[in-house]
Amino acid sequence: MAISTKIAPSLALSFLVALGACKQENLPPAAEDTLSFSCDMPDLSSLKLTDRLDHIMPANIFIRTSNLSEEERNAETNPDKPAIPEANALGSGFIIDKRGYILTNNHVIDAAKEIHVSLFDRNAIEHVGIEIPAKLVGIDKDLDLAVLKLDVDYNLPCVKLSDSHALKEGFDAVAIGNPLGKPFTVSKGIISHTDAEIDNPLYNYIGTDAAVNRGNSGGGLYNDAAEVIGMNTMILSPNGGNIGLAYSSKSNDLREAANEIIQFGAVKRGALGARLELVSDEIAQKYGLEDLVGVVVSEVVSGKAAEKAGVLAGDILLSVNGEDIRSRRAAQQATRMIASKNPGDVIDLEVMRDGQILHLYPELMDRSVVVSVPEMQQPPKPMDAPPPPPSLDIPQLNIPGPE
Repeated sequence: MAISTKIAPSLALSFLVALGACKQENLPPAAEDTLSFSCDMPDLSSLKLTDRLDHIMPANIFIRTSNLSEEERNAETNPDKPAIPEANALGSGFIIDKRGYILTNNHVIDAAKEIHVSLFDRNAIEHVGIEIPAKLVGIDKDLDLAVLKLDVDYNLPCVKLSDSHALKEGFDAVAIGNPLGKPFTVSKGIISHTDAEIDNPLYNYIGTDAAVNRGNSGGGLYNDAAEVIGMNTMILSPNGGNIGLAYSSKSNDLREAANEIIQFGAVKRGALGARLELVSDEIAQKYGLEDLVGVVVSEVVSGKAAEKAGVLAGDILLSVNGEDIRSRRAAQQATRMIASKNPGDVIDLEVMRDGQILHLYPELMDRSVVVSVPEMQQPPKPMDAPPPPPSLDIPQLNIPGPE
């Protein structure tokens, strides 16, 4: 049976998760309606692939993390207490602004105390150029996104985020990353899905058959104009290797989340404080709602937004802010509509209760606080951690399989 696998390889054992994370960079607030990053990138759609790669490869990066700080590595070892082995992880990323803003997956840098970024250098061995320490600006676990920042006194090459709404199945796709520790590797395929549902209540993904493996995590998926259409995030595989089922976060989702992280340090999402589920046949029969497709409020959290607005367990949700949600994907649709609002926003819920139509107006709470009962049909499934890959001097033929 296929399993979902994150594609950032760890060069350490499980103690990596027990250590602290990098501190977030303090940035001045920006206007909420402005984009915090941009890339002046020429139109490359008329160029062949080799020429497009010449333009965009320098904006792709090689990420190495450490779970020990420099001070910890330099500290004298207590002979009675062996030093904690240093744990490294390798991953990919890409620069979205000449000032040094980088996007990668959160699981690439999760629990790291130091993050190092190597820039592309065509004249260097395996094209791995100068290594620069990176600061963590912020993360979004829901999208598995991390924003990093390089503090340099010169402009960096960058790539542009495209409009992922324009994607269609069959479009060409090029993945760039560092699979299995092999830097700046390019693979090509097509878009197989534009809206794949992969265990995430808030986001759907782009599917591609481009070869993506452990280490591609955080790398860019590009279109024929050499613009980023997605971030390579996970694969479906029975053995941890590529079988042509790779999934990427959408560029439009990345743009919105990265913008809020740069401005505010986190992504703002609204929450209702209630559990929403699809109306089952049993529920429809219980409430005399034959053939109704929609969402039922199965649980209301005490003291949260839903209860304060008068929402009751058993209410049938018909629309959110006037948008009808009576469909087979209604629970997911309602969850995403609510999460797209900011904490403090007041929304209009149209509900059916005992055959009557009511309008209720909850003031949304912060989703990061209301996490015990999220508005989802079911919680996302944890992904299986990949096994430790070999060090870079071991032939690829000796790569171990999954545990």
